[in-house]
Amino acid sequence: MIEPRDPDLDAFVELLRSGTPRPEQLAIARAGVLGRAAAPTSSAASILLKLGLLGVVLVTGGASSGAWTTAAAKASPRLEPVAIATAEIVEEPPAVVAPAPAPPEQIAPPPPVVAAPRAPRPPAPLVIDVGPIPAAPVGPIAPSETMASALRDVDARRWSQAAGKLQEVVDGRTGDLPDRVEEAEHLLAKSLFALGLHHAAAAAFEPVTRAGPAHPWFAASLPMLAEIAAAMPEPGAVVRAIDAYDPEAIEALGADRASVTFWLLGRQRATDGRDDAALEALARVPDDARHGLEARFLEGALHARHRRPGPALRAFARVAEGTGPAEPLHELAWLNLARLRYALAAQRPAGDERGEALLRGALAAWRHVPQSSPRWADAFAEETWALYLAGDVDRALGHAHALTAPALRERASPEPQVVRAMIQLEHCQWDAAAHTVARFSSLMGPRLRDTDRAVDLARTRDDALRVLVAVRAGRSRVPPRVLPEVREALSDRELTRHLDQLRSIELEQRRLARDPTLLEGDVATRVSSDLAIARSLAADRTGEHVQVRLRRLASGLRDVASRMDTVELELTTERRRELDYPNRTSMEPAEGGPIVGLAGGQLWPFDGEWWPDEMAHYRQSIRNRCGR
Repeated sequence: MIEPRDPDLDAFVELLRSGTPRPEQLAIARAGVLGRAAAPTSSAASILLKLGLLGVVLVTGGASSGAWTTAAAKASPRLEPVAIATAEIVEEPPAVVAPAPAPPEQIAPPPPVVAAPRAPRPPAPLVIDVGPIPAAPVGPIAPSETMASALRDVDARRWSQAAGKLQEVVDGRTGDLPDRVEEAEHLLAKSLFALGLHHAAAAAFEPVTRAGPAHPWFAASLPMLAEIAAAMPEPGAVVRAIDAYDPEAIEALGADRASVTFWLLGRQRATDGRDDAALEALARVPDDARHGLEARFLEGALHARHRRPGPALRAFARVAEGTGPAEPLHELAWLNLARLRYALAAQRPAGDERGEALLRGALAAWRHVPQSSPRWADAFAEETWALYLAGDVDRALGHAHALTAPALRERASPEPQVVRAMIQLEHCQWDAAAHTVARFSSLMGPRLRDTDRAVDLARTRDDALRVLVAVRAGRSRVPPRVLPEVREALSDRELTRHLDQLRSIELEQRRLARDPTLLEGDVATRVSSDLAIARSLAADRTGEHVQVRLRRLASGLRDVASRMDTVELELTTERRRELDYPNRTSMEPAEGGPIVGLAGGQLWPFDGEWWPDEMAHYRQSIRNRCGR
């Protein structure tokens, strides 16, 4: 059990260490302490402890006093003269102790002389001027001179000078205690952030965020972490650090900053596969916030991933019909509404009213994508399948025909040609189906080989990064036949963020190289190392994303080719069967039936000349000759 501290003893020891009192003053103070130690309320252990400590101080006080005073003066520049006053001191007569009996062979000593008790004297205050002594420390122990200078630089916003000194404290070269080192970690990151070195600041915050709530500066670091995350194009590591904070702490940042932070949290959690946690974060982003529509769009995608069509449709509808800064998302929302409605309609039996309503809704959603949009070709190709499912084969064939136009041939999906061959096969138009299959194969074969070559150009992640930069700069070695598809595959928003992240890191590196006075010494070495590591990781991630997209492109083309192979196999089977059961009905020409443009009561026969305003209105008739 730890006894409570004795204030008189502490004051006496402090007196011995801090000054050189006169002998009579020392005797009075000593008597007071001994009197307290001998009081009946003190335990035996307490008395021994106090007297032992007193003896040590009396023996070593003269030698240690000056050294302690010097150390105290260095620890704190705020020194004040202190006057110490004691309470009333009353001397007690010494107790009489009987002598022990002497052994027989020894001569007994003379009896002790007992002094007569002295009359008590009136109390006198003890006032001693011991000179300046350090003030009692409050909170962290006083900083080293380096830390103190760094704190002054931070207060004066001399961030470059502060960063260099704080790095010394963080490295443990100044003798500061752990609480000061932890403060230096926080202030170093703050200084780098103030210098505009966001990626270096994110790396400097890592010791704080790794320790979590146990770090005394963890809570104070959240506002800067939120600002760094908002400033970075792809702040994955920073957002994962923010994920350790309570939602209430994020809400306390203010409405705008909190909504941005929750949006980044939701996006990162979805990337990490934590979909339920992502939805919790996204729900805290209002529709009218800066990233409100993006949050609703991601909610729709997550619900669709988990086969929750109702919430997904509602989320996409809010984006498609909403207004705000995320206008490009409106077309994507209409596309996703159409795809989801089509997928639900395809699961319904033929003639089901709910299925037909979903199909009409899908067609209406696709038509919200204007022909001037770069996404129109995708919407138009996807609409072909819905028309086929709805039984509107004339319009489905017209769509497939329009997508063979020179302006669309290179970037349009080849899937509508599969739909075209399927319709011709179902109507027993073997010649037309064979013509479609042969034309598809003549185009798809070279297209697949060129796509494989593009994938081969991105064999390593460094190579993939070079492919991305070259494609976006218009000087790529990707074969021209597949360059439009490759360019589209490498233009999505996520990949753009990763590339921008890489460029922002390189911008900080160049800034350090151009201005050697921005950071000097060990902190410059540390920041250069952190930026080099960050750039390497960003380049690696960007290259990996490029590889994934190119492989996905090649895989998608092979899937389409495989479906057309299935149609070709079925066509061969049906033709052999017709040898056993001849069909006397003549077939249409290999190119199919007549093609016309029909819109608003106007009809234009197609004569081989392509008109952009006619493409969405082509129809190709087909005659069913199966007869069985």
